[in-house]
Amino acid sequence: MIRLAALASILATVHATSAVNAGGNLSLTLSCGADAACTGTYELPQLDPGNAIAFSVASGQKKTLVIQLCGPCKATAAKLKTLTVKLVVDGVSATESVPLTQKAVSAPSAGGGGDPSASGNGGGPKISRGKPTRYQLVHDRRGDNRSPGFDYPMNFDLVSASAKRVGNAVVFSVTSTQAITMHDGYGNPVAPCVEIPFTPKAGPITPEQLLSSGNIAGAGKPGQPWPKIRTTVHGATISWTVPRKYLFKRGFLWRATAGCSPKYPADVAPNKGFKTFRWVKVK
Repeated sequence: MIRLAALASILATVHATSAVNAGGNLSLTLSCGADAACTGTYELPQLDPGNAIAFSVASGQKKTLVIQLCGPCKATAAKLKTLTVKLVVDGVSATESVPLTQKAVSAPSAGGGGDPSASGNGGGPKISRGKPTRYQLVHDRRGDNRSPGFDYPMNFDLVSASAKRVGNAVVFSVTSTQAITMHDGYGNPVAPCVEIPFTPKAGPITPEQLLSSGNIAGAGKPGQPWPKIRTTVHGATISWTVPRKYLFKRGFLWRATAGCSPKYPADVAPNKGFKTFRWVKVK
């Protein structure tokens, strides 16, 4: 009875009111009815089991969380009529189901890109004016590798990151103070990552990531595995060779990150904003 009372108390305090899936962009609305702000974590067991995300909703308010689903998750979400949401508040968990509305997404124009503000950039971010990019190098201060809220097996301290055009591809390299020696349960090296966001603002939209496994997370077609690319590790440096077909049409934004989580950015390079890489001259 105590357990049931605790569950009822959570759902009376905060609960999911609606969910909308628009081609892999999931909007989840949480409502807080308490006298104080509702804080805790939420999890989507059907789509990303075990990944608890922190949330906070002001007292008496509703908040819509926008989540960009991973490649394999998009196909699953498209088939769901209800979405299971696990909420944890003050160490007590409650699970509820909310109707999931499937919203049609218009096809991109012939010029490439479903986002009009992207100026024909294949759905990617709007690219600032400038000459085509050949090589970029970012230095990062040592000792600024704090990662609040993110539990990672190795707290990398980035010292440099670069993006270099090589033929019809870009080679990204990230170097830290620590040698890359650890591996996860799947045999992939524990290492920093690179973020390539769809928008200039990191926000709640999950960027594409170059993972140490050699995959581009979030890229590819729905229902298919994330693309695999050439990845090498030499001492404290990890590098990826990314073909142009996986990058946006006119250019893209990028930055290195030690934590490999857009929700909990640890040490990043550059520290403020993203670097702009242009395939062509942008007037």
